[in-house]
Amino acid sequence: MEDLIAEVNRALRARGWSAQHASRQIGGSPEFIRNLRRGYVTSIEKFRNLCEILGLEFYVGPKREAGAVDERRLEQAVLTLERVLLETGYLLDPEDKASAVAALYALNLDQRSPAATARVKTVLSAMTGGRRGPGKEEGD
Repeated sequence: MEDLIAEVNRALRARGWSAQHASRQIGGSPEFIRNLRRGYVTSIEKFRNLCEILGLEFYVGPKREAGAVDERRLEQAVLTLERVLLETGYLLDPEDKASAVAALYALNLDQRSPAATARVKTVLSAMTGGRRGPGKEEGD
């Protein structure tokens, strides 16, 4: 259960969502994720919906081997993150950087798209709490 909760927490951080926001998105009580964190799963269907909106795979079955990584897509996710970090000056801890790359990889965004850039900036702002390096101000 701890692994499931850790994945949900990572996905929430990557999207900049609160537990209550995500709980409401699936049509559940605002306490759905809070209860999940306490070890209570009141609805498998709602948990499946939560996985879907967070971009997580809902799977029960024999352990599977990890799929091959698309190297080009991974490189694009890293380059997109690095470009937006440079543009915005946001400061990201190494473990959060790995989570951000994983989220971008899952989203498979076109790094040149203005909409994709705006989405990445929003996520980074939430992940960093707006923390920026020296000399970077809001709107830079």
